[in-house]
Amino acid sequence: MLKKLNIFNFLRGIAALLVIMFHIVWITNKIHPEVPMNAFFTMPCWTGVWIFFIISGYLIGKGFVSLRYKTNKVRDFIRFYIQRTIRILPLYFFIIIIDLFFVNTQAYFNLENEILFRSFTLTLKQGHLTSMTGNLWFICTLSQLYLIAPFVDLLVLKPLRKLKYCKIYTTMLMLALIIFEYIMRSVNLGHHEWSGYIYGNVIFNLDVFFCGFLFNIFMEKNTFNKIKEIMMPVSLLLFFSFLLINIQHMQKHWMLDIGAEDIKIYAVIATIFTTLLLIYSFDYKKTDNINKLAWWNPFRWVEYLGIISMGFFIAHCQTIFNLNKSININKDFIYTNNFFGFLTYPLKISITSEAAILYIIAVLTICFSIIWGMIIHFMLEKPLNKFRYSLIDRSK
Repeated sequence: MLKKLNIFNFLRGIAALLVIMFHIVWITNKIHPEVPMNAFFTMPCWTGVWIFFIISGYLIGKGFVSLRYKTNKVRDFIRFYIQRTIRILPLYFFIIIIDLFFVNTQAYFNLENEILFRSFTLTLKQGHLTSMTGNLWFICTLSQLYLIAPFVDLLVLKPLRKLKYCKIYTTMLMLALIIFEYIMRSVNLGHHEWSGYIYGNVIFNLDVFFCGFLFNIFMEKNTFNKIKEIMMPVSLLLFFSFLLINIQHMQKHWMLDIGAEDIKIYAVIATIFTTLLLIYSFDYKKTDNINKLAWWNPFRWVEYLGIISMGFFIAHCQTIFNLNKSININKDFIYTNNFFGFLTYPLKISITSEAAILYIIAVLTICFSIIWGMIIHFMLEKPLNKFRYSLIDRSK
């Protein structure tokens, strides 16, 4: 069964769930302070974002190793940037335009139009939030990392692959990068805007992205064998154990800001290690890509979520925000009749306990986010990817 697991879609699905479940509690509590927090939903969202960065770095590096992307000539750099632009910017501006014209227009014209300027120059930071752009800083940071990636291939990845002991040198380089970033985060840990200054800053995400990028050196000529058969369940066990420990810390220290700040720093290293171990165990050269998990398998459900994760991820903040804003809460029921600012429909749900409110909001949020993810995937991502791959074929 595990041999059929698509590790990238699986990890994307897990990462998306970690982010959305944290935001359900955080945004709901901000809008409805009377709703009690539930420890079940206090997931470490930053771990999910780091997983996204690691996967992105690994797959981009894989593209360079397989020569899908090249860095021999200037036009190779241009082709790479065009490919990345087609992949992410239409999704990004789709959300921006909906927010700008239908949901949160005024926010873009406050603070001397700073949000409007940053939105259209891809310089949004984690602290620059409107109801819909809560997660778009991730795409801005990812775009900045993509700008660097071809140069890292040309100056680092290519030379390393030519060395006799390339895996040893790569290990040393990755460890040096992790240690450097650990020191950088430790020095800046007391900064009063941790999320915007450290968590979302491209400088502090170099290790998660480029450790994934450089890890491709360990994956060359990587095939399935008996060792991997043992490593598959072991790597999954380590990964979920790490998540459970992380969740436990979140339940004891909400936001990990008081008395547990340093856990955020150690969590980065553990995220890198456990995610790369999963990739090493599961990403081998498959001769048959048709084999998939059965539709009823829970892992397969997570994979489905991973397939639509980009739309799900970038749309969920506005889903939670507008769902909460449109909900009226009293002792007997919750009622909503307005969603996304421009869609109107009645929805009335009877409840008997205040604690149930969070569960209802969570279920509705996940359902609507999945709908948004499917719309974005089938209307934007699939056609754009088809067009992008056709460009790759023409350039060969």
